[in-house]
Amino acid sequence: MPPLRRRPEDVEAIAQHFLQRFAAETGRRISGYTPAALQAMRAYHWPGNIRELRNCVERAVVLAQSEWIDVQDMALSHLAAPGETGRQSVGRAAAFVPATIDEVEHRHVLATLEAVGGNKTKAAAMLGIERSTLDRKLAKWAKA
Repeated sequence: MPPLRRRPEDVEAIAQHFLQRFAAETGRRISGYTPAALQAMRAYHWPGNIRELRNCVERAVVLAQSEWIDVQDMALSHLAAPGETGRQSVGRAAAFVPATIDEVEHRHVLATLEAVGGNKTKAAAMLGIERSTLDRKLAKWAKA
């Protein structure tokens, strides 16, 4: 089977499948993708193939600020894939903001908790960690 970047017509159907799956797992009410998000996904080169699309949709479901996933909810890389220099990047370019891994993790954990309405069990499952690990992290950050 050819890579996803050579099958842009399949991106929307696959993304819709993952959207339904992750919305059900998290309990989020996501209606779909904005036209801009769909266009960005079709134009993106998907160097990580289906696995990258899956991860992108999972992240977008958790972090979406509305019932529609938009381009800014998605983590599409702005770097060219090997052999694709000169290609235009997709989405918006964000300014680099220096941060430690702990700061990035902290923001991500809090965003995940907010996305699942404060449900620590769901957040831990989305993050791929045990509930007790999440509790320890939150306690550590509360002391700081």
